[in-house]
Amino acid sequence: MPVQILSPVVPQPKPEVVPEPLSDEEAEQQFVKALNGLLDEAIAQHRAHIFADCLAWSLARIVNGCGSMFVAGEIVGWFGQHLKRLAERADAQREVEEAKQAGIKLS
Repeated sequence: MPVQILSPVVPQPKPEVVPEPLSDEEAEQQFVKALNGLLDEAIAQHRAHIFADCLAWSLARIVNGCGSMFVAGEIVGWFGQHLKRLAERADAQREVEEAKQAGIKLS
């Protein structure tokens, strides 16, 4: 009887599963969620100043990596827009509270 030689079983590589790229909106939501979680943790630990320094370092890396000071101007502009929006929200909330205290009914 002839001896049958079996070839070793070589595992076949599994096809790499490449996730679909995120849309800009999905990426923004993912980044905001991650950053908000980190910020909440930093605030709870009374270390928001360390978090802010880390953010500043990351922004500096972005500017440096782009090789253009134009990007720095864009970042400062976005920062200003966000500060303005937060200030407007705070003003609106304050006005609502003042109206409530004055007995004015808001619809």
